[in-house]
Order: sequence, then C-alpha cells, then structure tokens
Amino acid sequence: MRQLGEDRKLGRIGSDDYNLQSLEIVLALKKLGEDLLPEEKAIVERSSESMQQFKAASEELGEEVIGMAGEGVRAAAAGGGS
Repeated sequence: MRQLGEDRKLGRIGSDDYNLQSLEIVLALKKLGEDLLPEEKAIVERSSESMQQFKAASEELGEEVIGMAGEGVRAAAAGGGS
C-alpha cells in the first residue's frame, strides 16, 4: 500500500487506478483474515458507498428506460402498428 501511495503521489498512476488497486489489496487482506487498519476500513467503506450510489442511479435510469419503452409501445399500439 505504501508503494501504491508513492506511485500516486509521483503521478505514475492515476486516482482511479490507485483506488481500484487499493480496494483489491484491502479486500485480499480481508479475505485472508487480516485485521484491517482504520484507513483500510475507510477504503472499503468508500467503495461500498460508491457502489450503493451506482446501484441507486442504475435503478433510477432503468425505471426511466422502462417508462420510455412503455410509452413507445402505447404510442405504437394507438397508431395502429403499420
């Protein structure tokens, strides 16, 4: 993790790569049964929050798409279809 942080500070890797690799390392440690440090727990929590926001946005978008598709079907049915 220390090396990863240094690579980020030096611009060798971007923020997205840093976040992804940090999460992978922390999840591997957790899977191995290691006790996580507070900053490692924070990485997992941030990831969980991001995933919840992504899920909520995806569900909202899905509902909008279904609604638009339903309107299209209704319009086609009302127009006679040909």
